[in-house]
Amino acid sequence: MKKNLLLIFGVILALALAFVWVWARDTNKPKEIGKATAIKPTEPNEVTPELI
Repeated sequence: MKKNLLLIFGVILALALAFVWVWARDTNKPKEIGKATAIKPTEPNEVTPELI
C-alpha cells in the first residue's frame, strides 16, 4: 500500500515539475507578437554594374 502511494506521489511530482519547466521555458521567449515596428525610409540604392 505504501509503495503505491509513493508511486502515485512520484508521478504527480514529476508531472508538476514538467509543467513548471515548460511554463518557465515559454515565459523566457521574447514577445514579438502585436508590437508595431517603425520602418525608417532609406535612400534608394545606386544601380552599379556589379549588381546587374
